[in-house]
Amino acid sequence: MENLIKALQLLQSKMTEDVKFPTCCDHDVLRVYAGIDPSHFSLEELDQLEDWGFDWDDDDECFMSSWYGSC
Repeated sequence: MENLIKALQLLQSKMTEDVKFPTCCDHDVLRVYAGIDPSHFSLEELDQLEDWGFDWDDDDECFMSSWYGSC
């Protein structure tokens, strides 16, 4: 749980707009759609997100994790 909270806080710090519904969970995947641009993250931050279970999805243009999403 602690890593999920840390990941969401890091993602929130890079939001480029306020999104009313920033997350979606489907097919056991948690997606974070929050006006986030992956180019705003340092390589270290992207590595940290990966360690916490989040990767950038080019197709959906969001960060996603299969660690925390269960429907």
